[in-house]
Amino acid sequence: MIINPYIYGGYDADALSYINAVPITNVTQKNAVNSLVLDLKTYGLWSKVKAFYPAFLTTASENKWNLKDPRDLDVAYRLTFFGGFTHSSDGMLGNGTTAYAYTHVPDSAFSFNNMTAGWYNMNNLANLATSRFAIGSAYTKMQFRYFDSFSGSIQRITGTQNSFTNSSTQKGMYVLTRQNSTQALAYKNGVLQNTATQTGVTTSWSGRIIVLFGDDNGAGTPSAPTVNLYGAWQGNCIFFADGMNGTEVANMTTAINTFNTALGRNVY
Repeated sequence: MIINPYIYGGYDADALSYINAVPITNVTQKNAVNSLVLDLKTYGLWSKVKAFYPAFLTTASENKWNLKDPRDLDVAYRLTFFGGFTHSSDGMLGNGTTAYAYTHVPDSAFSFNNMTAGWYNMNNLANLATSRFAIGSAYTKMQFRYFDSFSGSIQRITGTQNSFTNSSTQKGMYVLTRQNSTQALAYKNGVLQNTATQTGVTTSWSGRIIVLFGDDNGAGTPSAPTVNLYGAWQGNCIFFADGMNGTEVANMTTAINTFNTALGRNVY
């Protein structure tokens, strides 16, 4: 049985570790973090998560922390920021020309054909000349191009990009997930958008690191990608986890949107 922390005057221990590390003093924000952690545990998702970046504060030093492991260490997957970022209550906003964030999360943190990546997008960018990255690594990518275009891959070696058309807005919760060696699924706002035939990773890797707002250079160091790869996106609640089924994706999306609603920044 999960005890309501508001009745008993305390916070979940994992939530409190993050609250103290940041630190967070605002009661509304503290309660929102606590409810998010409790929701993830109620849905059985907490154990799947490797890294989760809520990103709702106003400085890089506050938004760098990994909710799942809030130690100020690279091995705890804290973020390291490069270039020009704007941090606000809506999330992390890249400048589109120099900004990217190094997660320290290696592809090898996940077993083969068993990974999920999520990104809650807060802005619209129309008519980009080329695709711009939200998430990039040697095997996993999430990118947008035109106002109505999304494409991505998850632990992919070969196969078609997992693409779909946004009907009205780029804003919302995007999730890519894989639980087998042949198919990758793309969701928006908890609803399945496309299933792509993609051959998953089957051989060992090393030194491949996930980068936000850009792409990994394949050598395990922060990439300085060509200018047309930097993403001028505003993201929050970015996470990396083990593979999820449809119900788990829907529950994760609900937990995140509930959290963002509590902070007054939900977009759907």
